[in-house]
Amino acid sequence: NTHRSTDYNRWWSHNDITSYQIDCFDSIRYEPYVAVPADAPRFDERFAGYGKNKIQFIQHLRMEGFSFVVMTRGFVIHVPHDHSRAYKTWAVSKGGRRTKNNELFQQFIKERMTSSHIATPLCKSAFSHQAAVMMGQ
Repeated sequence: NTHRSTDYNRWWSHNDITSYQIDCFDSIRYEPYVAVPADAPRFDERFAGYGKNKIQFIQHLRMEGFSFVVMTRGFVIHVPHDHSRAYKTWAVSKGGRRTKNNELFQQFIKERMTSSHIATPLCKSAFSHQAAVMMGQ
């Protein structure tokens, strides 16, 4: 589950706290909805279409030293919708954009690791998952 780091049970039973810190990411694929300051890193425009763009953005924030906090008195609703044309193309692609975005993500991680200042590490349980992601799976 790529949203396990949010800890929904804790959010649901917050008992008068307004926020809590995420200590570590359970998955490198964690894609929370975030509010960031205007000077935060931008989305990497190399990630076109569908696939890895939001994951890359969140990892960029993490590698720039951003901390992640769950706000307990708010929520976002995701309204179900049909898959986009970009997703449908990506989902059936064993090469092309899917492969390119996987390779770009691996390249991005390698580029950023040498100069990163990580405040929110990956949890120990995420490392086998991270290895799979780095292999493009």
